[in-house]
Amino acid sequence: MTRSAADVLADLAAMRATDPPTHGGRILAYVYDSGRPDLDDLAERAATAFLPVNGLDPTTFRSVAALESALVGRARALFHGDDDVVGSVTSGGTESCLLAVKVARELWRAADPARAHARAAIVLPTTAHPAFHKAAQYLDLDVMAVPVSVTSGQASTASLLAALDELGERAALVVVSARATRSASSTRWQRSPRGPLLEASRATSTPASADGCSRGGASSTPGTSPCRA
Repeated sequence: MTRSAADVLADLAAMRATDPPTHGGRILAYVYDSGRPDLDDLAERAATAFLPVNGLDPTTFRSVAALESALVGRARALFHGDDDVVGSVTSGGTESCLLAVKVARELWRAADPARAHARAAIVLPTTAHPAFHKAAQYLDLDVMAVPVSVTSGQASTASLLAALDELGERAALVVVSARATRSASSTRWQRSPRGPLLEASRATSTPASADGCSRGGASSTPGTSPCRA
């Protein structure tokens, strides 16, 4: 049976009617209401303009490459990255986590030829995104999970460092989410003497939480540090 456009739109409207309202600030499910109708209109126009574009092929659609470059550049500036920091826009948080773990593993192996067939490990809080566990399973890394305080919702720095010390040279990545209360510049990332592992260093006394990371929607690519910009 041939259905009209009106029928299809009516069915979609009926389905949408069962969803909670996305405006009014009463729902938090990866939907962020700006409270500004003009921005809603802009977002709708922008999405409509790119509906026919295949975002998987920036070689054909140069606009995709330009947008990705602009987004990665903004993330790099936000986290004070240097010219060596590059990145890529991914399909979502899971892909970002997978790429971060892969980059960490490759950098860990590259730091010592003897590690070519060795098994690395990652340290993460128990509240980290499940995609990190998935990535570890796919890429043959071990996971050391650090407990998170019920009251503060944070994994202590001491517990993270203890896990790193226990793993020693096997540690390829530590997954954290550092939240500064004063300014973005209070958090910086540096290479650990162990190799590609990154550790958070703070210019303020604000305690760092550790509940998973995916930096600004831009994941690292080979040749860069994971979860950096």
